[in-house]
Amino acid sequence: MDELEAYCLREYNLEEALKQENEAHLVREASRAVSEEDELEVEEATSLNARRAEKPAPPPQPTAAASQPLTGREKKKQQSRAWQCTKHKVDTIASLSSSSPPLPSPRILQKATESIPLSIRFLADGFRATKQQWTGLTSPLEHPLLPHTDEPDILKKHMRYINWNSEHIPFHSSGTLFWLTPFIGNATSSSIASAKLSWVPVVEAVTAAMRAVHKKMLFSPIACNHRRGNFPSETDGFGFGGGRQTVSNIKQRSGQNGAALEDLLQDKNIERMAIPFATITVNLGPASVSPPHADGANKANGMCLVGALSALDADKGRHFVCWDYDLIICFPTGCSILIPSAIVTHSNTPIQAGEEHYSIIQYSVGVLFRWVANRFQTDLQWHAHAMADNVAVRRLIAAHAAPLLSKNSASGKT
Repeated sequence: MDELEAYCLREYNLEEALKQENEAHLVREASRAVSEEDELEVEEATSLNARRAEKPAPPPQPTAAASQPLTGREKKKQQSRAWQCTKHKVDTIASLSSSSPPLPSPRILQKATESIPLSIRFLADGFRATKQQWTGLTSPLEHPLLPHTDEPDILKKHMRYINWNSEHIPFHSSGTLFWLTPFIGNATSSSIASAKLSWVPVVEAVTAAMRAVHKKMLFSPIACNHRRGNFPSETDGFGFGGGRQTVSNIKQRSGQNGAALEDLLQDKNIERMAIPFATITVNLGPASVSPPHADGANKANGMCLVGALSALDADKGRHFVCWDYDLIICFPTGCSILIPSAIVTHSNTPIQAGEEHYSIIQYSVGVLFRWVANRFQTDLQWHAHAMADNVAVRRLIAAHAAPLLSKNSASGKT
C-alpha cells in the first residue's frame, strides 16, 4: 500500500489540475478558437452572445454615490463588505496555490460542533463501484422493500425513520459519512431560528423561478421519461465522455432551453444555493418524484447535494429514502442532503395531489477526475504514452479493489 499511497499523492493533485485547466480555458477564450469537437458538443459562443445581445439592456439605476455619499453606519457596512470580498479573493488564490486542503470556516466548525452524529449500520467496503473506482453502478440495489417504493407508511415500519426537524445531522458509520443540512446559504446569524426565517423568502423565490423557467422551456415526451423519473430537467456545467475527447460545456436540448437556464442560474437566490460542484441539474417537476436509482456516473467517493424546493406537507410525501442505509427521512422544504449518490441507491416518495416539487442537484461526474488523473487525456491516450511503472501502479489499484468487488458480488450487491 505504500506504493499506492505514493501514487495517489503524486498523481491526484486536483487543485493544481483544475488551476491548469482554468488557465488553458482562459487561453482558449482569448484566442476564440473553436475546435471541431467544440462545435459538436458545445454550444457555440457566437450563438450565446447573440442571445445575450437580444436582451434589452436594463435602464441605469441611480447609485448612492450620485445622490449622497455614505456616512456613519452605512459607510462602515460598505467598508466591511469590501474587506470581506477582498479577503475572500486572497484566501481563494492562496488555497489554489497550496497543496493542503483549505481550512473550514468558523461557521462550518460551529455547525459541526453543534451537530450530534447518528450512527448507522453500514460498512463502506460494501459500496458498489466500478473496477477502476471512478464511478458507481447504475443498477439500483436489490432490496426486499422495493415493491413498496411508493408506500412511505410501510417503509417507516421496516426502515429507520428520521423525522428531520431541519437541524444539521451528520450520519456516520465505519468509513462512510453523509449529511443532512438546512442549507442556510449565506446566513451569518448564530441563531438557527433566525437563519430559517431569512432563508424562507429565498426558497420561495427559487421555487417561483423554477416554475417560470419550466414554462419557457420545451421538452419532448422522451425527455420527460427517464430512469430518474417522469419529469423534465436541464443540466449545465462540465461534461466528458459520450463522444467528447476533452472536457467541455454541457449543451442543453435547444437554444431556447439554454437561454432560459442561463437566466435561471444568474438569479441571485439561485447563487445563494450554489456550491462549487462541476455540474448542476434542475428538476423542473412540477412533481419531481424519483424511483430508486443510483447516479453511477458521478464520482464514486464524491458527494452530491440534493436540495428540496416547493412548499408541501413533508410529513406525508417527498420522504428521502437511502436504500443502502435502510433509512427513510422526512425532507423539509428548503433543506438539502449530501449523499454519495453514485454508490447509494436513493429515491423519494410521491407527493399529494395538487402539490408540486422542484429540486436542485449539484454533483461532479467521475470521468472528470479520471481525465485529470490521465493528465488531461482519455484512457486510450494515456495508455498510448504511459510509462511501464504508471501502468503497474494502476494494476495495483485494480488488484486492491478486486477483493471488495468480489465480496459485493458474493453478497448480491453488484
